Amino acid sequence: MLITTVQIAYYLHFDSALKMVFFIKMQFYSTIKILVIAQILLGLFSLFLVLFWINSRATSVNDAGLGHNTEKRMDSHKQGKVFYSSLTKILKAHHDSNKKKKYYWLGASQLYAINDFKYGDRAAPYIVFDNLDRIGSRLYTISYPNAYPAEHLIIATHILTNTKIDGLVIGAVYDDMRERNVRYEIANAVKNINTRGVLNKSKIGKKLVADSDAALRSKEFLSENKITNLNLMKRSENAIIRLLETSFKAETIRSEGRGLITLQIIRLRQFIEGLRARYTRDISNYRYPIPNNQYQYNLNAWEELLKLAYIKETPVLVYIAPRPTDFFPYDPIKYEEYKKSIFKLTQYYGATYINLENLILSKYFGHVDTNFGFLVRDPFHIQGVGHSLLAREITKEIKKLEGNSIIIK
Repeated sequence: MLITTVQIAYYLHFDSALKMVFFIKMQFYSTIKILVIAQILLGLFSLFLVLFWINSRATSVNDAGLGHNTEKRMDSHKQGKVFYSSLTKILKAHHDSNKKKKYYWLGASQLYAINDFKYGDRAAPYIVFDNLDRIGSRLYTISYPNAYPAEHLIIATHILTNTKIDGLVIGAVYDDMRERNVRYEIANAVKNINTRGVLNKSKIGKKLVADSDAALRSKEFLSENKITNLNLMKRSENAIIRLLETSFKAETIRSEGRGLITLQIIRLRQFIEGLRARYTRDISNYRYPIPNNQYQYNLNAWEELLKLAYIKETPVLVYIAPRPTDFFPYDPIKYEEYKKSIFKLTQYYGATYINLENLILSKYFGHVDTNFGFLVRDPFHIQGVGHSLLAREITKEIKKLEGNSIIIK
């Protein structure tokens, strides 16, 4: 068959069209590849910036609430350690000590944070430690950021169940009544069979055991003795995680990152709540909310703690923590009810109650930025002078502790 000139032209045109389509497709796929690669590189670069930001934060998430010009001071004394974070180590130190009397002080950041630190300033527990050491006694302090009554109950149960002490000191801070969720370091206490058994005898104790178990399960690092029971894939994953943590602190950064994100969300909420104060500079009606269910949860913990101390015949000193008068953002009626409740519980279970709320003048408290756009008085953290005043009162009251004087009705 003869091919006409028109057909030849047609086939040549069709071939050119196919080549053109192929060329366009190749260009399209090349563009897509470039865009995908660019997105991946941009994502990696963004991740690097985020990790760099998290890792470069000068203040940890736990210390973020210390306020303006306030720092953590957990100095050791020449005669021994003052502050403990490990319940295992504190009990070991207790058993190794030959001091005639041993006291424990449970609290939160007010015990270790010093505003406007000056050379020679010491935290109140350090000063009390020094005072008691002079008379042959020893003070052990456990204070976590934002520690609250339910966590104090776990710690106190662990201590009172596994050793004999001569006195327990606990600060009653109204703001702590809004906290919940047991931190991992404290949740470890329920691994102790004695501690777990005592906690499970009460309703609030059972809740704390469940919360502690949940905190322990959520911990992503597995202990060495469990790794051998895992399959090859899980063991490989854990080995990689440990390598990344050892070399680059990847897990620490990830955990810190979650905390920083949560912190920013809280600050955004505070910013919205404080809009009126921000633009009017009127903070007289600003209030920190304390949910009723959280309040009751922690009040139940207070009662169980005091009851356990009574059963164990352990003297307890409960003090209403110092607070400023020019800015104390809580409902005054509910705050008065709180103090009355703590007083009644201490009287019923034979504990010693003292009110130190007016011990320290407002000018000896620091300042904090609650996202008003200006600094306000810090309701909790005090200067060195305040720590000295608090230490003087606590030392005096510890020396007077003589046990329970009230019989439970």
